[in-house]
Amino acid sequence: MLHLFTPHLCVTDVTSIPLQELSRRGIRGLLLDLDNTLLERKAQGFDSAVTEWVATVKSQGFGLCLVTNAPPDRAEPMAARLGVPGVPRSNKPLTGGLRKGLELLGLRPDQAAMVGDQLFTDVWAGNRLGMYTILVRPISRQESILTRVKRPLERWLLMRMRDTVPGLAEALAAEGGTGLSSAEGGKITGHGSHERS
Repeated sequence: MLHLFTPHLCVTDVTSIPLQELSRRGIRGLLLDLDNTLLERKAQGFDSAVTEWVATVKSQGFGLCLVTNAPPDRAEPMAARLGVPGVPRSNKPLTGGLRKGLELLGLRPDQAAMVGDQLFTDVWAGNRLGMYTILVRPISRQESILTRVKRPLERWLLMRMRDTVPGLAEALAAEGGTGLSSAEGGKITGHGSHERS
């Protein structure tokens, strides 16, 4: 059961994703969560580092699609600013939104990675589809009430999987075992993977 919530990779932020390694794995596209993955919740613009990263990813031939639980009036303008398709109200951890994103990119699940900051939405949904999953450090502590309620259980699971996911043990130790609460504090690195049964 734990494997459903275990990411293949943990990174500090999206700009730390090792694109060459993904390419070697046959991954040709990324499904991207929006809030606290690409920008702070309720923020109206992207940091220049993110927009530059998106341009780099596109230039290397990867497809990108926003797959977010945010409503259309937030998700669609943000997707347009990045010049990528978007799937609003994706209802993660249900997999329908991810399937739609894959369809928009013309890819199979094994050809794409799901990138997000939450185990119980992004990672769980991606793993259930057989995708490569990447856990990104939350950008900010400003989160919805529902997300804040889930974070303690998420931190407990992260402690359980710290010896399985490369770089996670060091990140937890740097934060005194409190988990991936925000981008402030310890750093997650590493680009290995684990095998699932």
